[in-house]
Amino acid sequence: PTGTMGSSIGIEKYRHIKPSGAFHNVSDGKGNEPSKLVLQPVFERLSSSNEGKDDVKETANEEHNGNGENQNAKESDNDEESEEEESNDHGGEKEAAGEVEVQLPSVLLIGAQKCGTTAMADWLFNGGFRGANVFEGEPDWYNKEPHFFDKDSRFNQGLEFYAKRFQNDTPNDDSSTSIDATPGTLPFAQRVRDTYSSAGGNQVNTVKLMVILRDPVDRELSLYNHLAFLARESLDPSLISWARQVIRPNGTIMSPDEFIYNVTMPALTASNPKVFRFTLYAIHLKKWFDLFSRHQILVLSYAELRTNPQKLQERVQKFLGQTIPGNLPRSNTSDSQHKAHVLSDEARQRVESFVHPHNERLYQLLKSHPGPLMEQRPFPRFSSVSKMIPNNEEAIKDAAKKEEGVG
Repeated sequence: PTGTMGSSIGIEKYRHIKPSGAFHNVSDGKGNEPSKLVLQPVFERLSSSNEGKDDVKETANEEHNGNGENQNAKESDNDEESEEEESNDHGGEKEAAGEVEVQLPSVLLIGAQKCGTTAMADWLFNGGFRGANVFEGEPDWYNKEPHFFDKDSRFNQGLEFYAKRFQNDTPNDDSSTSIDATPGTLPFAQRVRDTYSSAGGNQVNTVKLMVILRDPVDRELSLYNHLAFLARESLDPSLISWARQVIRPNGTIMSPDEFIYNVTMPALTASNPKVFRFTLYAIHLKKWFDLFSRHQILVLSYAELRTNPQKLQERVQKFLGQTIPGNLPRSNTSDSQHKAHVLSDEARQRVESFVHPHNERLYQLLKSHPGPLMEQRPFPRFSSVSKMIPNNEEAIKDAAKKEEGVG
């Protein structure tokens, strides 16, 4: 399994997709203006194929939409109630072990989106871990990320639906080495807890959880590049629909700065409690820490993945308790002429100013909730933020208060 497509897949993973020829790119020769394209074929391709399917309608891979809302993480009403009513009883406490009723993956790579989950998953797959079974009508990249917890249409089909994706029909093959690497799982700690508790066999206390965190500004720029690429090249209806958020009403692709002002910032500042903001990591990790033992969760740095991948691999192997051969592959190595490498100083500062107190909240959370011994301590500060924004205690307190009311 290679996990060739998905919400966190690097642009180079799409080499097998042939350009549709539906768009007419126009370059200004300066590299600063967005390419112009004919938009109508996007919607023609969407409506002429799988428009009626839940995967397309729900567009589970969406991060933001044009109104700044996160479509991917809008939970059902029942799930929202369970989040609000979660008790303190299972905040890391052990549940009685019992006979395994339904075997689920032993490792979850829960995110975050655009933080290197594809490179990590490819290394694990090549090292012997198994991905999900892909059924008829599902895209190939569901092998890496089956999108159970973050898609209502799939989650509502229940435990057996999920377990079936990891059922192993190969004799003498250890099914305990399966992994779900859906990066959109990050906001859904309660769903994971409930599912693993229902599966039996003490799996809720043994599942290994890993998350990779990246500088928020760099993550948003990477997301922009990914969406812009899909808008130009993809033939997959669900991915085309996800990419609509970078397309202007006149059918051209937004510039990176426009994406920050029109998509990123409205999403980050949204007051709707059903809008899960992936970049505000502390909001989500606090829930995982409350619901699972901290030593079941390995928090990794994208900066280390890029600068010292061997050390990161060492941490992962110690955490999983096994030797995994091979090296982490490079992701996002495309040198496409359309790929944006920087934001304007103003756009970058806009995001950094907002996320700084939330990042401080993250550092404090990780310090007060130490993880397994192999985890990096202290967690490295996101460099672009720490260099430009002073440590403002009042801003940190204000961010903490706001987080109390955010799902």
